[in-house]
Amino acid sequence: MICTLADVKTRLGLGDTEYDDIINSILDGIDSIFDAETSRTLIAPAADVTETYTGLGRYLSLLAYPLISITSVIESYDHDFTTGTTLTAGTDYWQMSAGKNGILYRSGVSWVSVPDCIQVVYRAGFCAAGVSPGEGEHALPADLTEAGIQQASLIFKRRDDIGLSSHGFDGGSIDKFQQVDLLPLVKKTLKKYERPSL
Repeated sequence: MICTLADVKTRLGLGDTEYDDIINSILDGIDSIFDAETSRTLIAPAADVTETYTGLGRYLSLLAYPLISITSVIESYDHDFTTGTTLTAGTDYWQMSAGKNGILYRSGVSWVSVPDCIQVVYRAGFCAAGVSPGEGEHALPADLTEAGIQQASLIFKRRDDIGLSSHGFDGGSIDKFQQVDLLPLVKKTLKKYERPSL
């Protein structure tokens, strides 16, 4: 997760476990919101993921980064990755900026441009909040954790009336729900981590 239950409870001054389930639910949502806002996967999974991509020229932008490891990169015109062409790191492609931006550069030729014809098996992203990085892993930046704490705290405080607005008219009023926006500081922080467009 972007931040921990303990992080949010400390910020809110909560000492008991009465609201733990609610806060954990909010944190699950925060992770999804942050991923959608940045168009990438921020937190690294425990194991490799398999994704398919469509090549556009010599650059391939992966959904998750920074890169931890790449198990395989295979190109296949017919989407049969068991018989496709397995590419060699350092010869057929290389990681730009040592994998920090998740961009793979194809050496000599362009990536195959048939839809979903490139399969990448890899692991990438930041360690979850409160997890110490292992070899090759990347610590979660402090500003992302802080953004998660601030947004989760706000949602918790407004959990009973979130998105509720009242509109008056002659002789009465009506309440309705509106979409809740991210805090300005949270938006500014997430802007730094947006997936680059090629």
